[in-house]
Amino acid sequence: MLTEKRKKLIFFSCTVFLFMLTALLTKNEVTMAGNESSRFGTVQALAEQNTFELNHTAFRSVDRIIVGNKIYSDKPLMLMVVHGMMFKVIAAITGISFDSHYFLSVYLTNLFGIGLLNIVLFILFFKRLDRDVEAPFYSKLFLSVSLVISTMLLSYGVTMNNHTPAALILFILFLQFMDYSAKDTALRAFMIGIMAGVLLNVEIPVGGILGISSFLTVLLLSKEQKVAKTAIYSLGGLLPIFAMCLVNYIAIGRFLPQYLGAGGSYQPSLSSISVEYFWNILFWNRGFFSYMPAMLFIIPVLLINRKILKNRLELIVLLTIAAIILFYGLLTAEYGGWAYGFRYLIPVIPILWFFIAREYAPKIHSWQYAVLSVLIFWGIITSYVGSYNPWCSCYEATNSKPNSVDHYVRCSFAANLLCISFEQDPDSALSRFMINNVYGPVVAAAYLNEAFVNTKNIEKLLQLREYCVKNPQTQMKFQSK
Repeated sequence: MLTEKRKKLIFFSCTVFLFMLTALLTKNEVTMAGNESSRFGTVQALAEQNTFELNHTAFRSVDRIIVGNKIYSDKPLMLMVVHGMMFKVIAAITGISFDSHYFLSVYLTNLFGIGLLNIVLFILFFKRLDRDVEAPFYSKLFLSVSLVISTMLLSYGVTMNNHTPAALILFILFLQFMDYSAKDTALRAFMIGIMAGVLLNVEIPVGGILGISSFLTVLLLSKEQKVAKTAIYSLGGLLPIFAMCLVNYIAIGRFLPQYLGAGGSYQPSLSSISVEYFWNILFWNRGFFSYMPAMLFIIPVLLINRKILKNRLELIVLLTIAAIILFYGLLTAEYGGWAYGFRYLIPVIPILWFFIAREYAPKIHSWQYAVLSVLIFWGIITSYVGSYNPWCSCYEATNSKPNSVDHYVRCSFAANLLCISFEQDPDSALSRFMINNVYGPVVAAAYLNEAFVNTKNIEKLLQLREYCVKNPQTQMKFQSK
């Protein structure tokens, strides 16, 4: 029988382990993929130059807009404001800057601005699971640790992105929903509104969908004063939205986010409505479930526990997740661009995993739990491979022309695995298999060239050149993007 003191020590040890793992994998360089460099440019500009302009930063990105001959990031700005202020504090304490200590500055921004959020998510997840579920301690702890190490939260927790913060905020919203269903106070309605507005600041499509479902949650779960409490919720939601509009106006002179205003880069397209696109983003080349197959256990959870579908709150949450999947399946066409897996669905991971963990944590001695554990192990492999480079070059549908190697590289897992195997040993059995049997020498060499340029890995580019001289069948016939 474990004592409470022993449990706390084990939990603390797991927290330290996750932090050390995150610290080990966190990146100290920014790729040329555009997404993270656009954000890092704004962080440097705010922290060191007190401006939103990217003209004089160390980062160049195609993810940008130009207003009055000045370059700005086309990403939602509030998250970068937070990271910029965070780096100001780091710089004040340590005396470092992006100019004087470039790699250390990138590393610390990634570690404390993104990686640490996964640790917070793990703590919140375990605490809630431990409180709500009667199950063996080790089972609940294992499933809580698995949330981080066996999902794409690990893959993206090593570098600048908005999906990791969105996952944390969305899970906090979920916890607030559960608390509100137990006690529907006006203050809780207001806080739900605040968090929904914050989520909109971080990830606009997910925040927009959650804003609607949160409104419905407050309306339907309020036992009395429904109108008043939805009004209080709306007031809470409007405050972060007002802050977002104000920051946008200060930065570029207009209230709308860059994605939604004239000149922004977010232009949804219905061209992707096809069975093939949904198949690839869910089950195949960039598949949410093929990269994290343990998530498939949400299906038996819904079949076994019919109470979920009868619970108004949990039904709203599940319908919200379905709406998010449909939104990105119908209104995107580029598979998430140069990125590992289908990154847009990362925010829903903690909630789906909570439903699964709640159902299976007590069933630790069942064959279903054994299967779940095997699938978790596969998720650990794919997530680690993703952490090698979350912003890997990859197929972007019509954006990848037939004369580019990306047109032939559809699976980001295999793409990263090729780079990892070549980087470790170009002549290893895995490397030879990936080069000769998966891609073919020509495509493999062309992709490795593009990948190492993307990560600015000069040493491996030179090694690749030597390899190609020794292996003339790798003659490059493709153009880089």
